[in-house]
Amino acid sequence: MTIHQSKGLEFPVVIVADMDRSSQPPPSPVEFSAELGPLIAPPEKFGRQSENLGLRLHRLLENEADSAEHLRLLYVALTRAADFLILSSSLKALDKVSSGWMTLLKSRFDLQTGLPLIDPETDLPIIPAPFAATCPEVLVHRVPPRSPLLPPAIHETLALANFRDAVEQAEPLPLPVLLLPFEIDLAQTRSFSVSALEELDQELRAGNPSSSVRHSSEPNGSERKPNVSAEDLGTLIHGVLERLDPHGVETQIPTLIDACWTSTFAPLPADVRRSATEMLNAFWASSIPAELQQAQQCYREFEFTLVIPSDLLPGNPRTITGKIDCLLQTAAGEWVIYDYKTGDRFVGGDPGELLRHYEFQLGVYAWAVQAGLGILPSKVALITFKPKVSVVSWTATEPAIRKVQERAAAAVANFLYK
Repeated sequence: MTIHQSKGLEFPVVIVADMDRSSQPPPSPVEFSAELGPLIAPPEKFGRQSENLGLRLHRLLENEADSAEHLRLLYVALTRAADFLILSSSLKALDKVSSGWMTLLKSRFDLQTGLPLIDPETDLPIIPAPFAATCPEVLVHRVPPRSPLLPPAIHETLALANFRDAVEQAEPLPLPVLLLPFEIDLAQTRSFSVSALEELDQELRAGNPSSSVRHSSEPNGSERKPNVSAEDLGTLIHGVLERLDPHGVETQIPTLIDACWTSTFAPLPADVRRSATEMLNAFWASSIPAELQQAQQCYREFEFTLVIPSDLLPGNPRTITGKIDCLLQTAAGEWVIYDYKTGDRFVGGDPGELLRHYEFQLGVYAWAVQAGLGILPSKVALITFKPKVSVVSWTATEPAIRKVQERAAAAVANFLYK
C-alpha cells in the first residue's frame, strides 16, 4: 500500500521500508515554470555542459517544495501505526544518511540506542518533556535478517491431461507460519477512534457491551447510511468543505465536486451531484462562510490524539484519535468547533434529540481543544444540511468534559477488562 492510499487508515503494525532512499527523481532537461515559462537545458558543446540559470532556479524551488511534501508524507506514514512501527533502512554507517527522512530521524534520536537526543546547549532532551514522557520504547536492530537457504527446486514436466490427477493425489503441505491466522489480544488495544469509542459507549449505556472494536478510521460519529450513495455523498460533501475557499466565489463548487469525487471506478451519479450541489449552495448561502472569512485561524480536518486520564483508567496509556471537521479562531480570539452532518437521521426532529445523540462526540472534540490549547471552545456546534443548513450548539463546560472523560474511560475499561 502506498502512503497516499493509507491516509485516514490505521493499522496495528506499520512497516516503512527503505527510509534512506533518495526522494529526488532524476532532473528533466525540459521543465515548465508558471513564472519563467518553458526552460530547456542547453545541449553539451565541445564536451562542456552550459547551465540555464532559470532552470537551476526552478529546480531549487521545486526541490524545496518536494522536500517539504516528502516530510509530510513521512508524518502520514508514521501516524498510521496503532501499536508497532517498524522503520527499516540499509545504511553503510549510522553517521552517513542521505535522505530527508533519515536526516530528520537522526536529528531527534540516537541511531545506536534509539533514545531521544540531548540538546548540547541546554542539556535537555530535544523532544519536549510532555511528549518525551509518553515516548514509546524504541528498539534498534543492526543485524541484517538471515533468510534460510532453500534447496533448489526440481521441475518436472507434467502433461496437462494428468494435471487433475496429480492435484488430487498430492499431499497438502502446512501453511508457513507467517501465513497462519493469529489471535488478536483485544486487551492490548491502545488506540480507539472516536467513532469506535462512540459505539462502545452506546453499547455500554444500552447494557450490550461489544467484543470487537473497529480500528479503521471512518468519519467520526459516522451515521449508518442506508445505501452506498448516501455514504458517497457524505464523503463528497466533507471533501469539498475541506477545500472550499471562503474568500472565493460560489462557482468554485462544481469544480470542487468533480475534484473530490473519490469513487474512481464509477462516474459521479447525477442524483449525488444534484444533492451535493444543493447542499453546498445552501451552505454557501448561510452565515458560516462569512465566519470562515473573518477567522484569525481556520483548521479543517484537524487531527488530534488524546490520552485518557490515568486517574480514570490506570495502567498503560490508552489514546483516542479523531478529526475535527472545522476548528476556527474568531476575530475576538475565541475558538469554535463545527462538525458537519450530512445524513438524514434526525431530519425534522427535535434538536435536543440530535444533541443527546452526539453529545459524547462533541464533548471529545471540546476535550481535544482544551487539551491542546488550554481553554474550552466558546462554541461547539453541529451543522446539519437536511432539510436545510442549520446550526445546533452544545455547551462545553468543565463538568461536561469530565463526564465525557468518565464515559470514555468506562467504555474502554469495559471493553478491555470485562
